[in-house]
Amino acid sequence: MKKLFGVTPELLGDGRVLFDWSSKGNYLAVTGSKRKCCILDRNGRLYDEVHFPAADLPPPEARDVRASSAYALQWDPSGEQLAILPSGNTSLLIWSALTKEVQRIDSEFKTQEFSCLAWSRSGLYLAIGTAKGNLMMYNSREKKKVPYVGKHTKKIVTAVWNKDNLLALTSLDRTVTITDGGTGETTRSFVIKGDPVDLCVSDKKDDGYSKKEENTYSVNVNRKTIYIMQCTSDSEKPLELAFLEQYGAIQKHMWFGDGYILVGFRNGYIVVVSSHSREISEEVHSGRYLDLLTDVAYSPALGRIALAGSSSIRVVDASGTDYTEVKSNAIDLDPHQLVEKVGWTKDGQVLTVGCQNGYLYSYLAALPTVYDYCGAKVIYMTSLLEMSLVDVTRKLAPARIEIETEPSFCGLGPAHAVVGMNNQAWYYSHSGQLVNRRDYLGSVTAVKLNSAWAAVLTGGLVVVHPIQVPAGKSMDEFDVVIPKPGQAANLTCVTITSDFIITGSKTGVVAYFACPDVTPPEGSRLVFEDDQNKLFLFNPVNDQVLELPEQSSKAENVMWDVVELNLLAVADANSISVYLYVPISLDGPSILLIGKQSIQPTHTPLMMTNGVVGCRLKNGSLDSMVLETHKSLQPNDAVARANPQRRFTQALKLYRLRDAWECATQMRSVDAWQQLGGAALEILDLDMAIAAHRMLGDASMVLSLERVKPCEDKNLRAAHVLVLLEKDYDIAQVGFCACSACCTGSIEQKLINAVQPSPPPEPVLKAGAPLPVDGMMPALAGATQWLNSPPLSAEGLRGKVVLIDFWTYSCINCIRTLPYVRGWADTNRQEAAEMHERGGQYERAASIYIQTKNFSAAAPLMAKISSSKLQLQFAKAKEAEGRYQEASGAYETAGDLDSVVRLCLERLNNPQKAYALVRRTKSVDAAALLSRHCMASKDFQGAVEFLLMAGQMDQAFDQAQKFQEMDTFARCVINCIANVDYPKIAQYYESRGEFDKAGDMWAAGEQYPRAVQLYLKVGTDAALEKAIGVVEKTQVNQLCLVVMDFVNEEREGIVKDQYRFKLNIAMGLFADAARDAMEMARFEQEEGNYRVAHDKLFATFKQLESLHTRAPGELMRALLLLHSYTLVKSLIAVNDHVGAARMLVRVAHNISKFPKHIVPILTSTVIECQRAGLKKTAFEYASMLMRSEYREDVAIKYRKKIELMVRRTDREADEVEEAQMDCPFCNMPGLETDLQCAGCQNVIPFDIATGKRIALMDWAECPACRFPCSHSNFLRILTAERKCPMCNEDIAIDSVKKVLDPIGQLKKANEEAKSRTSVANP
Repeated sequence: MKKLFGVTPELLGDGRVLFDWSSKGNYLAVTGSKRKCCILDRNGRLYDEVHFPAADLPPPEARDVRASSAYALQWDPSGEQLAILPSGNTSLLIWSALTKEVQRIDSEFKTQEFSCLAWSRSGLYLAIGTAKGNLMMYNSREKKKVPYVGKHTKKIVTAVWNKDNLLALTSLDRTVTITDGGTGETTRSFVIKGDPVDLCVSDKKDDGYSKKEENTYSVNVNRKTIYIMQCTSDSEKPLELAFLEQYGAIQKHMWFGDGYILVGFRNGYIVVVSSHSREISEEVHSGRYLDLLTDVAYSPALGRIALAGSSSIRVVDASGTDYTEVKSNAIDLDPHQLVEKVGWTKDGQVLTVGCQNGYLYSYLAALPTVYDYCGAKVIYMTSLLEMSLVDVTRKLAPARIEIETEPSFCGLGPAHAVVGMNNQAWYYSHSGQLVNRRDYLGSVTAVKLNSAWAAVLTGGLVVVHPIQVPAGKSMDEFDVVIPKPGQAANLTCVTITSDFIITGSKTGVVAYFACPDVTPPEGSRLVFEDDQNKLFLFNPVNDQVLELPEQSSKAENVMWDVVELNLLAVADANSISVYLYVPISLDGPSILLIGKQSIQPTHTPLMMTNGVVGCRLKNGSLDSMVLETHKSLQPNDAVARANPQRRFTQALKLYRLRDAWECATQMRSVDAWQQLGGAALEILDLDMAIAAHRMLGDASMVLSLERVKPCEDKNLRAAHVLVLLEKDYDIAQVGFCACSACCTGSIEQKLINAVQPSPPPEPVLKAGAPLPVDGMMPALAGATQWLNSPPLSAEGLRGKVVLIDFWTYSCINCIRTLPYVRGWADTNRQEAAEMHERGGQYERAASIYIQTKNFSAAAPLMAKISSSKLQLQFAKAKEAEGRYQEASGAYETAGDLDSVVRLCLERLNNPQKAYALVRRTKSVDAAALLSRHCMASKDFQGAVEFLLMAGQMDQAFDQAQKFQEMDTFARCVINCIANVDYPKIAQYYESRGEFDKAGDMWAAGEQYPRAVQLYLKVGTDAALEKAIGVVEKTQVNQLCLVVMDFVNEEREGIVKDQYRFKLNIAMGLFADAARDAMEMARFEQEEGNYRVAHDKLFATFKQLESLHTRAPGELMRALLLLHSYTLVKSLIAVNDHVGAARMLVRVAHNISKFPKHIVPILTSTVIECQRAGLKKTAFEYASMLMRSEYREDVAIKYRKKIELMVRRTDREADEVEEAQMDCPFCNMPGLETDLQCAGCQNVIPFDIATGKRIALMDWAECPACRFPCSHSNFLRILTAERKCPMCNEDIAIDSVKKVLDPIGQLKKANEEAKSRTSVANP
């Protein structure tokens, strides 16, 4: 097994380690001798810490000093809450994975220590037993505690729930009780003969199968026997199982599989017992795997058992009946690290080991089957944060791609790979460089790649986009969504070739879409699966669908052979079926099953090349398996070549006729040539059939096939072959009838020529005789170009004698007559030009004028001409005349900007225009010319720029170094497409002590660690911003730590927090960023800058929202508290003294967070409460103000009044009751200022205009910040202040509209929040 991570005693303490994995496998709770619980993520990174309170009770005298600081850790079934039972306490802790909040649940039995706990299967109830035998039931939804006294008379040892909400408890009073979780009543009890150690619940096998009723309980009693008890009848007595003394004490037992019990013994034995009544006294299996056993764990996902003892871990395969040890998974630790506990994640992918001395290790036991292939290359998962890319046809080491998070999908293309999870995808080149990162609207189901495009299936849609987006373009600018808007999003699968994007839908439609970047055709055929799990081959060329024969079970993977394009293999759970697609044969297209073989359970087929199947093993490595159909056809197999008969048989079965020919020449067998000839005729390979029959000496067949060979129509060929082989004549007749007319046209013409008589000779005309009338003049519509006249028509030539010369390029007569036609045209060219000009044909006229050098006549026409060829001719003629300005304009119109640059420099003395043209066109030749001009005129900055543009990198660097123009060189080289020697530039800057610029060059050259080092060496704020930018670009954790250390050492106070915030945002550590923002807000709040702190938290919320990340609850509570304080002034301005008093009371409850203004805030609270009629509350805070620590700070004008209020006020005086308002989620009423519903436990959005709940009929939102508000109260504040109290933006009153469907909006917000990556649960 591969080690994932380890934890040392520095974190946990030098004692026994207790741990528990969450059901989702994303969090590991672990505790040691230190009084805290550490929450680690799947990769061993510390996610949070829960510190235990001081012990309420003194430790027992016999307590082990190396014992764990907690009695129990257990996750609820959803994996969102962790229950912790600290030792020595009368309370337990519940930690939330979503909010990182810790809830303390105090015992209802004040002097009794908790001893065990258990979550119900639904997660609704948490049962906690005490050391005195009492039980407390905690309802996690209603947050209520219900004590049950006297369940047992002594310490409750273990507790377990079944799926029917029944709770089983064992106690040192030697009884087992069954309690109804809903009512708390004891429904059944059993008496046992000793002290219980552990308790399990399962279903007992009956008549050979398990009923899944979970009514059977088993107890380890005194570590000697196993008691099995059923709740089916009161009279049934417990069944007692005893074992051999040589096994030792029973360490642990558990149920697994189909009603089997696994028992682990101290002496290293494990025994498997069946719960069937006829087998229960027999041992199904027993074996010794260790000398000493301390713990045992079973993984249902893998079917494997982990055994731990001393410093060793052994793994046993329990998927079959042999229970063999998996030697490759054995783990041996250092001798001083004694293993105390072992456990699997629910998916079986991670095995965790806890030791007695504070060490914990996690190992990768199995990897998710995340893979893809393209051609002969396969990408597969080799670690939770690593993918490997290997070419199975070459003996090269795999390329490693380091990834940021554990992927749930991947894809491979000819040049790129993609990995991702949920709605995020990271695109890499095959070298491992990150080239793109995309977030999609929904969870990604599949991603397929070709050389330039990605097809992403998400939410029933396929999004097609380029893998790499050109610089300066937005990420989604080139996106194409299939299907179009308005059509049903019901796509279920997608694949992509170089030409097509192919989709399948729920309605059974397979659609082909042309790829945006079309290359030579390949990969048009596909195999699809219908809703009945049947496989079909689809050929889009002729819309043909063929069902794959003899399908026995559901397919798990379909693999096309990379070399043999008509070969495919279908893999199911136990076997591989090999099929051959025959597109042309005597019987038409068909699919043949040519072989089937079993595969090992440890192998997962990935791809196939030349009959060799690449497989992924459970440990993450690759293996290959040669198919039985190809064993004799492997190219380097000398044994196979020595047996040509077997090789011939396999080649013939695969219709590899060239290989069969080679074998037949070795065998020199008549039977071999007959088989080869028959196979060739079967697939209409006439060349091979002729060659085989020549070897047989069958001259008649050879001659017959030679006559058939010119036929190109496959139907006609097949019909002829059927007749020659004397097979089904009816099918042959159908083939003759179906053949195309083009194949029989030549035959028909020969028949016509044979039967038609020759025409009579034409009569000879005498001189002076009239010409005969041969018919109507043919149409002239086929002429494509008229040389010296406008297009003519037969109607226009009626009554005229006209000579028309039809010229064809390849006709010898036309070639001979063309010079005479051209000579006649030249003599009338000038006149023709004038006629063209009068007729509006300016290009023809100008062309003639230029050819005859009549430039004065051509000049007026050039502005009307778009032909670049004529403009170029005119420009050259003007340049030859020395009229350079006109020539420059003509060159520019013709698009020959290099010539314009040349004229500007050499003739027109206008270098500025040349500069502008070269910068726009990027012409290499013009840039080289301009660089020479700059050197001659001593413009070294321009020389460096244009040398780079001309591709003369070395000369540009030399000139920049020589003339101190390296800044120009660096500025220009950043945008250079060619390969740039950035280290050379960086070293130059370093030698001059310009470390900031050197860092820029190292960063441009992707030498990021060196760039960050130099930025930090400079140490200015600007350099630090650049370092953070590098961290954001690379997402390298090591660089982040370096910059973070620098910030912590070199920056102080709020400046440090600001940079920590930026750094965490850059790395995507939004939870840490939120904490930094709250720390900055807390600093401002303690300094009395409440509006600044409010605005900081608001800005952080909006920034996280823009990053599609939900703000943590702690940040929202801090924002609510500050907003409540800043809102008071606005409420007083609109005479809402009751609302102002409620907000001040909320602030006063948290007065310790406002240390600068404790007395003023409390004074305001007393005054506003008195105004609002909240006399009892006013008296409470007035009494607080009269304490000695606050009394002297109260303003003199209020002190006497407050003193009188304290002396005279009736403490039991009535006050105005707070109004109630329904919860928008469940309609349960609650206090207006209580923003957490007691019914559904949802956090209710607060009104930014009052700080309270919002009535659904009055629901609105601020047009600027989109925070919810009550329409009427918000308008009152806007009327008085014109600004939103939350975002402080000017708001027009008429822009505030009520939300028509607030409940729908809340549900949508909740769904979006669930789909986002929460900062509390990345």
